[in-house]
Amino acid sequence: MAITAIISLWSCTKEEETPKFPSSVLVLNFSATGAGEELEFRKEFKDPLSRVLFVEFFKYYLSNVYLIDGSRSIKILDVALITHFDATSSDPNAIQTSVYLDVDPGSYTALKIGIGLDAETNATDPNDPSLEIGHPLSSDQNTHWGQWGNYKFIMLEGRWDNNADGSPNAIYGYHTGFDEFYREKTFEKTIVTTSNDTTHLKLNIEYNEIFFGNDTLDMAVDGTWHGTDTSYLDPARAISDNFIQTLTLE
Repeated sequence: MAITAIISLWSCTKEEETPKFPSSVLVLNFSATGAGEELEFRKEFKDPLSRVLFVEFFKYYLSNVYLIDGSRSIKILDVALITHFDATSSDPNAIQTSVYLDVDPGSYTALKIGIGLDAETNATDPNDPSLEIGHPLSSDQNTHWGQWGNYKFIMLEGRWDNNADGSPNAIYGYHTGFDEFYREKTFEKTIVTTSNDTTHLKLNIEYNEIFFGNDTLDMAVDGTWHGTDTSYLDPARAISDNFIQTLTLE
């Protein structure tokens, strides 16, 4: 099996050292669209207000992933860093949109995931010696806000057309964080995993709906938000709520 994008992740340790059955592999594949088309690095598309924009940097934390079997919840992942685009890196491994997980074979009724980090994980010290290079929470990921002692949950950056001439010329950038912006979602779906086999699940995000979901975030009003103004959290709240709403399991 050719694995093209194995994401750096922090998996939970199972209580049993020897599984009762041969394990299977569950692959979570994350994709994104812009106005319904596949989202690509610096590929222009239009928002609902017909403004041209593109994406250069798109990351977010996936955490606390559970498979649910009736009344049982089985944790299969602690944390991973999903990276669609990173204009700051020339490393091809920086693009990591798939998570490969060993799970016990069986039939499950739902998948539960978190976007961002729970309060305990958010308080992790990125310089902790136990976090080796490449760990999703390590300092080399450059996702930690030292000033506030927590991590960035969702990171969006790019350019947009702010003068209606059809050319993306203005910068936008949003980095959410803080404990209150952690979000969870449960997808009701029959998921069957079998011994010595691989099961793929595809999750998708419509980029426009991060800004035009239940709440609207207008780049013309709030072109950037990086947590510098902690007295004004509306942009981060809108992104957090819209993001979890637009995330779908296909």
